Amino acid sequence: MDDKTEKEFGYRVEPIVIVEDLGRKTAGLADYFENTIWLNSLYLSKYKKEMLYGTLPHEYAHMLCVFRFGLIGIKRKKYYSHHGKEWKDCMRFLGFEPEIYHNMIL
Repeated sequence: MDDKTEKEFGYRVEPIVIVEDLGRKTAGLADYFENTIWLNSLYLSKYKKEMLYGTLPHEYAHMLCVFRFGLIGIKRKKYYSHHGKEWKDCMRFLGFEPEIYHNMIL
């Protein structure tokens, strides 16, 4: 994903990915301030494909939006809505359908 974003936008988004038990509801989280994506180990062990091709790009798209549009709710010329048009466009740019919720069951 990095090479594509660097070619298109001129910068690299290289978050640290941490795998940890996040409970039974949350599949992943993006922490913009720590440049970290958290993936839930419980879901990853059972749904590897969905996590790597669904949750990881979902969270990465959030990171990309922060770089492109600024943080949520900050009054800048442009900013992005959490799962709005900009995020959906980032998901499509990365080659994935913009799914907001997962359907994985533990």
